[in-house]
Amino acid sequence: MLVQASKLYTPQIFEAFQAEYERSMAACTRPLHENNTYAISIVRSDGDLSSEQERIVVGDPLEKKFYVAVTNLKGQVYCVAMD
Repeated sequence: MLVQASKLYTPQIFEAFQAEYERSMAACTRPLHENNTYAISIVRSDGDLSSEQERIVVGDPLEKKFYVAVTNLKGQVYCVAMD
């Protein structure tokens, strides 16, 4: 995928894409005790096993959607639905 992207994007755009791709490869998922609820963490680039950030994802298998709670700098929580 990275080879194909390198041929399509400018070098600057490709570097940004590659950085995000590498972060996605460092993502770890673990199920929580609630049904259809998972914690998604991204491992630090320096090898530290603690996560940079953790997001809680709730799946709704009937509607085939996932919900992610995101907190902004003011402490406000937004819920984002994804198909």
